[in-house]
Amino acid sequence: MTYAIATSYGSNSKESIQLMKNDLIKSWYYLNERDIENDSETYLQTELIFNWLISHGFSSQFAWESFTDFVHQSSSKFELRYKEDLLLYSADISSKLYTNVQSDLIIEKVSQILSL
Repeated sequence: MTYAIATSYGSNSKESIQLMKNDLIKSWYYLNERDIENDSETYLQTELIFNWLISHGFSSQFAWESFTDFVHQSSSKFELRYKEDLLLYSADISSKLYTNVQSDLIIEKVSQILSL
């Protein structure tokens, strides 16, 4: 989902991707309410995933479809609290990258996917 948001409007500049990676790591801390012993390893893995997606030229559409498939296949694991956290995260990160209208469209899309 994060990569899909980062590339939703053709925005995959280094600054946007860096913002997404940093915010994703911060959100993991919040969402999971856990301590990650090796912060640098977590950051490295996140960076590698983003770089892999970009280097292979995966589109935002591909990322949205993958996220939709994941939600559909794992629907029993998506508690209401988790869905709400994902919506809050989507709103937070998209508002940092896009206009209000674009951000609202992203939030609506995430909401629709999570309501499957």
